Amino acid sequence: MKAAKTIGVLLLGILLLTFTLPSLKYMLFKEYDVVKGECVIDIDSSGRSA
Repeated sequence: MKAAKTIGVLLLGILLLTFTLPSLKYMLFKEYDVVKGECVIDIDSSGRSA
């Protein structure tokens, strides 16, 4: 039972690494695009109110 739990945690760790490693690679090697411009936020008041 302990071995099954260890394998499960190991698989979960590998799964998390596969999701986070690509973005880490881009951050480390600075392979990302810097977009400059104006940021506009439109608020539509016809929806629900808080």
